[in-house]
Amino acid sequence: MTKAALVAASRLCRKLAVLASSERLDFHHPVRVGAIVEAIARVVATGRSSMTVGFSFQWARPQMRNLNVRKRCTIL
Repeated sequence: MTKAALVAASRLCRKLAVLASSERLDFHHPVRVGAIVEAIARVVATGRSSMTVGFSFQWARPQMRNLNVRKRCTIL
């Protein structure tokens, strides 16, 4: 999660970015061992010297025949 946030922030400001704080993260469904996880980060708001990054996590189990069935977690 933090690596995806740093990549999104660094691409926007084209400089090194640091993570100042991270709020609580609650998963409503467990991510099983062996699941394929996709983390998507995007900058949703910017200030003079700060920015807010939103995250979206999707995961699917490779044992399922249909990998299009995914669970999702979105964080702002």
